[in-house]
Amino acid sequence: MTTYQETNTVAGSTQEVMKVQYTAKTHTSGGRRGGVSRSDDGRLDVKLSSPPGTGTNPEQLFAAGWSACFISAMGVVANKMKVKLPAEVTVDAEIDLCNSGDVYFLRARLNVSLPGLEGEVAQAIVDATHGQTCAYLRLHKGSEAAAEFQKILDHKSASWGSAWRFPNWGLYSSISYVGLARASVLAGDQAKARKSFQDFFALWKDADQNLPILIEAKKEYAALH
Repeated sequence: MTTYQETNTVAGSTQEVMKVQYTAKTHTSGGRRGGVSRSDDGRLDVKLSSPPGTGTNPEQLFAAGWSACFISAMGVVANKMKVKLPAEVTVDAEIDLCNSGDVYFLRARLNVSLPGLEGEVAQAIVDATHGQTCAYLRLHKGSEAAAEFQKILDHKSASWGSAWRFPNWGLYSSISYVGLARASVLAGDQAKARKSFQDFFALWKDADQNLPILIEAKKEYAALH
């Protein structure tokens, strides 16, 4: 029997046009204990094993893929903040395989190194990258997403004390207020959503009011009860 399952997740509370840029295809047999996984182009061909086996375990594959994507995402964020991402950027990913009774889940940490950048600048890039790619929001887990965005806004780098050296730093990082607002909507906290949108509008009051992010935010704010 062959079954097919497709899952689509969209960031934010609005339905966005999604364009598929690439589809990875693999064939796996045997599971994590002694299995084999191959890509359709033959470039990936790994023997699988559970730790501390001699093969590659799925958590290692996830760590490698996530850290590589995070570096690329930081490049996009840094470019928008008018900051040059150092060529020596590295990410050390740690993926924990955990269980609670019969339920298994992953816990992850990324240790990011951005040599040559000031601490506050590096932290702002990491925070903004995390905020714009928040998995909780994409999975529509409002309370968890709100907690993550609040951590970003509470961080010392969220005070734009050095923004004069990086003109787009404060504006771009402040998009986390939109993330917090959308997450609060998903969590059913209308009051917090309104306050977050209002904080965002206050920070962007001198920006071009025809910017797509502002237009979207205003529509979502108007739709709040």
